[in-house]
Order: sequence, then structure tokens, then C-alpha cells
Amino acid sequence: MEKEEIVTKRKIKKAPIIIISIIVLLIILIVTFIIIGKQSIKIEIVKDVNKEINYKDENFIYPTLKCSIYGKDISKNNIKLIEDVNLAKLGEQKLKYKCSKWFFETEYEINVKVVDKVPPELTLNGDVELSLYVGDKYEEKGALASDNVDGDLTAKISVEPQVDTSKEGTIELVYSVTDSSGNTTTAKRSIKVNKKPDSNKTSSGGSSSLGCGEAGVIYLTFDDGPSTSYTAHILDVLKKYNVKATFFVTGRESDALIKREFDEGHAVAVHTWTHDYGKIYKSSDAFWSDMQKVQNRIKKITGEDTKLFRFPGGSSNTVSRKYKSGIMTQLAKEMNEKGYAYFDWNISSGDAGGTTDPNVEYKNVVNSLSKKRGNVVLMHDIKKHTSDSIERMVKYGLDNGYTFKVLTGDVICHQRINN
Repeated sequence: MEKEEIVTKRKIKKAPIIIISIIVLLIILIVTFIIIGKQSIKIEIVKDVNKEINYKDENFIYPTLKCSIYGKDISKNNIKLIEDVNLAKLGEQKLKYKCSKWFFETEYEINVKVVDKVPPELTLNGDVELSLYVGDKYEEKGALASDNVDGDLTAKISVEPQVDTSKEGTIELVYSVTDSSGNTTTAKRSIKVNKKPDSNKTSSGGSSSLGCGEAGVIYLTFDDGPSTSYTAHILDVLKKYNVKATFFVTGRESDALIKREFDEGHAVAVHTWTHDYGKIYKSSDAFWSDMQKVQNRIKKITGEDTKLFRFPGGSSNTVSRKYKSGIMTQLAKEMNEKGYAYFDWNISSGDAGGTTDPNVEYKNVVNSLSKKRGNVVLMHDIKKHTSDSIERMVKYGLDNGYTFKVLTGDVICHQRINN
């Protein structure tokens, strides 16, 4: 009996040692599992992201990642984006991801850069192609610039070169603006400086005729309309003084204004549908197709055809050379063959780009009037400064013994064709 008790007591003494040993072994196994697991868990790129991301790019595609532990894919529901990129902030940034499972987790970083590759928008004020006479004062119309990142950049627009109207020639103004990311946009304006016509000289052969109608008569002409902003006021002034004018219309804006021009006794004439040099001067077919659309519009509104026409830029323009050499000579010939009368001018108000000041425009006109010849005045009823100055011009003409008439096929007012 004593011997059995001794054996039992020995077994009882060994039991805690065994339990402790088992617990220690389990702890070692767990720690080893965790250590190996931490070393085993990893994130890999399946499909990488573009390292340069466009500013506020709504189509930005995040990378495709894979997370695994002990070689087993555990990506589903275990990968999380913990630091996102700010697409509205330029510069170096990070995409940071975390993958976690049980006691295991790992993080992964991707360096990216948000960049701005979109150039500013640059819009010229006024016409991109202007015509002045030697000695005319050029008043810069300016431009507007905006950027997707920097906002308004108008103040940073540069313009070169300086405009010199002391001699004939074509000046190409280059407008340029650069944003904070170095993206640059340019735009160009072409200014044709013409020799001031001799109002008393009419050349033979019809290549340049600036007698321009009856002596002492003013032929007010308005291009590019109608305009819902300004044409009605001009018509109101003309009606007030019982003065008639000629409107060279395009495809723009209100039919009702053209109907009013016609009903109030003004001449409604053609100035092409688009007024787009690149379209109308690329070929004879393109020109006549464009012109016919205006003819159809006038006939639909007034019930009558017209044979009165003015070339955008005038028959003397040289911009047309960029689109087709000799096109103006060809079109002028076709005009005569088709029975059209085309008109240039011998007085420019400067409202197409020479000035935006109604006082200057008024002086440009009245200082150029002569009773020794006809006076065909170029204006545009889409200009506020013309609307503001027209009443003073009309009053001056009437007060100083001039009469006002519309253009007819009997009036010849041609500048010299240069293309």
C-alpha cells in the first residue's frame, strides 16, 4: 500500500510540469505562427496606377492589388484604402493600403503625382482679322484667359509685337498666357494696314474705284448683323431722322430684325452666312454655297431676292491667300458674271477694331466725309459703340447738307483686289 501511494504522489507532482510544458509549447507555436504569418502576409500590385494623375481627373483608375498570407489569396474584404490621393491638389502624394486578417496586417504605399497638363483657355475680344488705314489709331481689344487650376489669368496675357500703323502691311499679333504648371496657350489676331484711299481718284478698268456713288451722299452700311442687342436701337435712330441705310446680313440672330429693316425701307444685302474666312475663301463652290444660304434667308423673310453683296474683309483682303491663292479675283469675276454688285467702302468708322470709343468712331466718320464724292461708310450693327455714336453721325450729316441713300447696283465702290 505504501508503495502505491508513493507512485501516486510522484504522478501528481509531474502533472503540473506536463501541463506547463504543453502550455509553453502552445505559446511557442502561436508566437511562431504569428511571426511567420506577419512575415508571410503581403500586398502585391496586379495592375499598377499611372504615377502621374491629371488634376481633378474623374476617370482616374485606382490600382488593382492582391493580398495573400501563407501564399493564400485573402484579398476579398481584407484590403482597405487608408490614405487617398487628393485630386484637387497638385504635387507628390501617396496612396496607402492596409491588408489585415486575424492578428496579421501589412501596409503598402504607392507614390503618385497630381499634375496639370490642361492649357489655359484664351479668347480674343473682337474680330480676329482687322483692317485699318495707314495712320489710323489701333485700340487693343484685349482677350480673356482662364485656367482649370489658376482661375482668371487675364492679367497675365502678353501681346506682341507693338502695332505700327505708320506703313502698309499685315501685322500678326500673338497673344500668349501660361499657367502655374507651365502650360501655354497662344492666339493670333491679323491686322491689315492699308494705304489710305485717295477719295478723288477712280482708276480705270474697275480694279479700284473709290468714287463710291453720288457726290455729297452718305451711304451708311452695317455688316455682320442683325444683333438683338444693338440693331433695333440703330433702326430707331434711322427712323427718327427718316434716314435709310444698307444692312449686309449673315446667318445670325433674329429674322424679325431683318424683316423690320426691309419694311422700313432699308436695303437688305448679303454678307455670307458664316463670315468664316477659312470656309468661304477655300473655294468658289464653298463661297457660293455659303452665300446662297443668306440669299434663301432674305428671300424667305422679305419675299425678294437681292443682288447686293459685301465680301467679309472687303474685296482687297489678303487673308484669303491663306486659304486659296487668287480666290478674290475669281470671286469678283464671278460676281459680275452672275449679275451681283459688290461693295467695299471709302470711309471706315474703325468699329471693327480700330476703336471702342463712340467719340473716336464719330470723328473717324465725320472727319472723312466729302461732298466731292460719295461716302460709303463701313460700320457694324453688332457693336455697342456704333449704336452709341450713330445718332450724332446722322445729325452731323443732315446739319451739314449731306443726303442719305441706300446702295444700289448703280453705285461702284471697289477697292483694289490684292489676291
